[in-house]
Amino acid sequence: MLQGATGFGMALVCMALMPLVMPLDAVQVVVMWLGTFSAFMIFWQLKKHLDWKLVWIPLIAVTVMRYVGVWLVSGGLELALIKALLGAVLILLAIYLAFVNKRLSFKPSPFTGLVAGVLSGLTGGMFNISGPPMAAYMFKATDDKMKYSACLQLLFFVGGLSNAVFRWLQGTLVPKSGMGTMLACIAAGLVAGYIGSRVGVGFLKRLDQKPLSIAVYSVMAASGAIYILQGLGVLA
Repeated sequence: MLQGATGFGMALVCMALMPLVMPLDAVQVVVMWLGTFSAFMIFWQLKKHLDWKLVWIPLIAVTVMRYVGVWLVSGGLELALIKALLGAVLILLAIYLAFVNKRLSFKPSPFTGLVAGVLSGLTGGMFNISGPPMAAYMFKATDDKMKYSACLQLLFFVGGLSNAVFRWLQGTLVPKSGMGTMLACIAAGLVAGYIGSRVGVGFLKRLDQKPLSIAVYSVMAASGAIYILQGLGVLA
């Protein structure tokens, strides 16, 4: 619902909550597939609003930097450090979304699109959280909600497919918990994601997002603190 109504947010919620009950490597793969399918379902409903001129530069940057992010979490970094970094990213994103995003001011340009694509691709490859940098750019670059969401969802869809290809090449597409567990979680998530995205798109023009946003940012910050403590070995 959050993804359909605001253009992003599903991965933020999933990456904040799912590692509390599932291994991190399984969460990364499941959220990758759910985010990819969710983005496609929303994009398909809004495809007529797509503006190719806005997306081609960020799209290239996102694809390249997703590979770098996937490489870092597929053997380039230790699990404890990944958890600590995930925690720090969640806390910084919560602060950014709550206090900075609305005050952010810049002129959309090929350069700012490239910067947004680099940041989005890197965090997307590492943690499947690619929304905030690209959402901030598209919000400033468009003057229409539907165009904003259509461009955003295409970038998330292509980025998710890129993640899958890169993980397959590196042999990390199937988590250690096994194919059966992964497919079961993806199937459950797809049903929920389909229903939620349909409802969320319906709310796109009418939803009062402030109370929901406060709850999401609070969960992100609290979860981030937990992951930092886990990465430092303070919590199990």
